[in-house]
Amino acid sequence: MSSKEATVFVIDVGPQMGVPHHDRTKSDLEAGLDFVYDVISNKIMSERKTDLVGVVAFNANETNNRFGQGYANIEVLNGISMFTLQMLQQLNQELVPTEVKSADIISAIVVAVDQIKVFCRQLKYIKNIYLLTNARHKPISDTSSDIDAIRSELLSSNINLKVIGIDFDDEVAGLTEPAPKDPVKAANEEKLRQLVSGMPQPGSIFANAQEAIDTLQLPTAKRVRPVRAFACKLTLGDPTTYQNVLSFDIESFPCVREASAPSASTYAVGSTNPDNLTSVNPGLQEVKRVTEYFYTQEEGDTKEVTVDPAEILPGYKFGAEIVVLSEEEQKVLTTDQENEQAGMQVIGFVKQSGIKRYSLLGNTNFVVGSKGSLEDSLAVGSLAATLAQEQSAAIVRYVTKDAAPVQMGALFPHQVLAEEEGDEPRGWVLVLVSLPFDQDVRRYRFPPLLNRSAMAGSRAMSEQTQKLLVPTEEMDDAMEQFIEDHDLMAADEGGYEYASPDQVFNPLIHRIKHVVKYCALHDATDVIPPILPALTKYLDQPPAQKRKRHGKFDELLGTTPVPPKKPATTKVVDDAAGGDANSKGKKATPRKALDESINLDNLLSGANAVSATDRVQIKQEPSADIPGVAPEDEAISSDDLGHDHNHNEQLLRITFAKLTANEGSAAAAPIVAANMVKIVKREPARLRGLALELVTTAFAAGEIPDPAVDAMADLLQTLETLQATIAGKKKKGFIDKRARLPVGPELSLKKRNNNPDLY
Repeated sequence: MSSKEATVFVIDVGPQMGVPHHDRTKSDLEAGLDFVYDVISNKIMSERKTDLVGVVAFNANETNNRFGQGYANIEVLNGISMFTLQMLQQLNQELVPTEVKSADIISAIVVAVDQIKVFCRQLKYIKNIYLLTNARHKPISDTSSDIDAIRSELLSSNINLKVIGIDFDDEVAGLTEPAPKDPVKAANEEKLRQLVSGMPQPGSIFANAQEAIDTLQLPTAKRVRPVRAFACKLTLGDPTTYQNVLSFDIESFPCVREASAPSASTYAVGSTNPDNLTSVNPGLQEVKRVTEYFYTQEEGDTKEVTVDPAEILPGYKFGAEIVVLSEEEQKVLTTDQENEQAGMQVIGFVKQSGIKRYSLLGNTNFVVGSKGSLEDSLAVGSLAATLAQEQSAAIVRYVTKDAAPVQMGALFPHQVLAEEEGDEPRGWVLVLVSLPFDQDVRRYRFPPLLNRSAMAGSRAMSEQTQKLLVPTEEMDDAMEQFIEDHDLMAADEGGYEYASPDQVFNPLIHRIKHVVKYCALHDATDVIPPILPALTKYLDQPPAQKRKRHGKFDELLGTTPVPPKKPATTKVVDDAAGGDANSKGKKATPRKALDESINLDNLLSGANAVSATDRVQIKQEPSADIPGVAPEDEAISSDDLGHDHNHNEQLLRITFAKLTANEGSAAAAPIVAANMVKIVKREPARLRGLALELVTTAFAAGEIPDPAVDAMADLLQTLETLQATIAGKKKKGFIDKRARLPVGPELSLKKRNNNPDLY
């Protein structure tokens, strides 16, 4: 909880602390200080003026404490105060190994207790002492009276003792120091264990330093002092309709809030302001933001007209127009809101299963009876217990304060567990979760896979389409097994749940904090530390699942063979071979070889123009000999399209005939439809009308075969979008009117006059 806290670190700086043990690259002191600096850095970043720290070093070169020479070589480096970055950097320079090894551990704890008692007096503080040592120096007194005396002093002063030992044995964590064990260290370690064993748990701990560091690196939820969010009356029943209603006073407190990353401010580097050179951040000047409003008379005008903020009014988009509301109109909008009074009314009750998870959008708040009222607490507890028994929730309308906006929410029951294991639960409370209004949520309905006709406007699937879309029993079994193999409920080591909700966190937040703390302590601006393993643990699958996922995935893909994609072949247009100057070096797809009996020059010049009767005949019997007409499974390339209007028009009609002639499969239909789009885009102003007429006429006559229905529907939508786009460009003057040419004599003059877009 967020309350006043005083913490004193008692650190061993004797000669043995400066030696690396057990093949470590860091000395014992450096390894232990990682924990100390991490704890202090967290306190600095919290910026809480009531979270205070003091530091005491024993086996130091100097003696600095209230007891004098009776406690030699024990130095108070920092009195209990709010720590700053400069103090932490100074502490990093002072905590170095010495050659002194005569100071006593118990005496150092006594000095720390004295520091806390003098500072805190009888005020209510959370009091902690952290002892960091490898216990390899002066043996602790063998008399049990000394240990009992210091334990009694700690208990009477309500001080928690946390022993962080370098290479201490920890049976719970499975950490044991390799043999041979130093006899002095073993004896001191056992006496410290006895000292902590008589202290209340979990406030006092006995832990291995490495375990403590690993635990500290795990992100945890921040517990803060609850501050009342609002207070009002909870009413069950409508007082305007019924004479007797149930009403009692309630209070609401924050339950859970989303954590946020540390915010960064903007500073100017290299400031020469004399007033800033002696500040906390020399060489940095905070940048202030000034907002100015302006407008220009015309588009592209560089002259800016400044606007007074008092003249600015809010504007709301209404289609392409802007609706501006004056101050008087805005007051009218809030008239009803101004009449609202703080309160919470129960609208009704629903089963908890009936509230969709995506509807729970807002933060959560505890709802309890008013402070000091037993009747109100019993009423809230009774309502919560009844809701839990019925597995229901209450839908409420509430206003947090007078003239505040109306909100909707759901009250869920929550049982408060006992502080000590084995005790009875402490009681029931309610948890308030905000709900959206109906107009605040967009609901999207996705078409069902097996029954597409269930959606409004959808056509029933043909048998051929159903074979392509509906999975077989073998596919269902393979997918079900694939999903089951990804079950996380027993995927962690020891058969525990992997990535449980209370262990999953946002790694970005804690990564930023780690980098900021490292750079601050090491005064580094171009080096950042490696990512902590705790931050990347849940970014991948569990190792056991990762090893077997490839086999299951291959098995799943094996149930649905995918035809291999034909490799695309390209060629480079050579200028020497007659390529266009603008196409030099560009890649082009080689067109199919043409029939030798076809004269391409005559075809492109219009000599082979086809009459209306011939066009109808082509639609009935499409010919594979027409140049540029690709098979159903091949896409038309840009080289297949000519510059002659008649050629492109014939190509469009012949390609469309493939869709209506019941040729090919459903897989080929989209390719044919895409070919039509390519042809139309070659001359959109002239061919879009013809393509639309062909498609709409075929739909009206029922000439579309089942395999091509979906492709034709997509094609129709694409053509309509293309027509709307061109119409917009035409309105802006982007279309050359001279490009409007007749598309064929079979279209009547009357239709052209009524539909000028067909030109």
